[in-house]
Amino acid sequence: MKMGLSFDFCKGRTLESLLDECLGRGDVAGFKALVEEYLYWLHFNEEVYAVSNFDFIFPNILVDGERWHVIDYEWTFDKHIDAVDIAFRAFYNYTLGGGTRKACQDLLMKDLLGLSESAVKAAVADEREFQMRITGSHASAERMRELIGNRAYALDGMIKYCNHADVQYAAQIFVDYGEGFSEGDSVKLLDCYLKERYLTIEYDIPAGAVGVRIDPCSFSCAVELREIRVNGRVYTVNEIQVNGVWQECGWIVFDNGDPNFVIQVTGGGHLRVDMDVLELPQPLASQLVQQESKEDLVTRTKTFLRTRWK
Repeated sequence: MKMGLSFDFCKGRTLESLLDECLGRGDVAGFKALVEEYLYWLHFNEEVYAVSNFDFIFPNILVDGERWHVIDYEWTFDKHIDAVDIAFRAFYNYTLGGGTRKACQDLLMKDLLGLSESAVKAAVADEREFQMRITGSHASAERMRELIGNRAYALDGMIKYCNHADVQYAAQIFVDYGEGFSEGDSVKLLDCYLKERYLTIEYDIPAGAVGVRIDPCSFSCAVELREIRVNGRVYTVNEIQVNGVWQECGWIVFDNGDPNFVIQVTGGGHLRVDMDVLELPQPLASQLVQQESKEDLVTRTKTFLRTRWK
């Protein structure tokens, strides 16, 4: 015979989601009404039964119209626990869920529970001690955040940044077969950047090519070109055409969103490109390019780069 427990399926929405909805539309009255009903059920018959559900928190309550269902109540003790202590757990765990929830902390802790700042601090310490007891050697979500020591990032923000980086930090190679450069005779190279600064390209130039254009990125930048090589030939400064401004310090400043290098080739061969690419704010790049005094320009460029990468 199988042993265990089974429960009827409960319809409804969590009290947590209903409270979030009230916050989202600025419904303070609706928010307070839900919390006050929560407090009503928390106090219901508390003097009659010497039993307490310490995990009576908002995600564990399903609201279906006028009916409230309690789920996930394994932390129920055969002793009386003050309603204020149980309510504090619910309120505290709710306010950990983000900035909007945090904004209603005073309403929950001070206005509804009447707790002073010192009382809240003491209750937080008790809650952390309780979490340590029940998790043992494991860490709760809040504790993991403290142990990691880093800022938490929203997943959607990370995805947006990754999509941005895929476009921003991608090089492109154009091949000229005697009729000029075109998108149709080009290839985009992903994953050729190391730490969003160091660019290395390895590319086999097709036979019949007479020219190659290298677009390292799609933003205004300063580039230190360490090497452009085809087979055993290393191209000199005089053999490389750029749409930026060469500096005496050895860097090229591009004040446009389409920086590129052009070299002439004879037939196919193995291309290797090695350079540092430092993104510059467009106004700064334009100022560096347009500066009349070359000596001042070099000084400013060196100062900026030294400050940025020291």
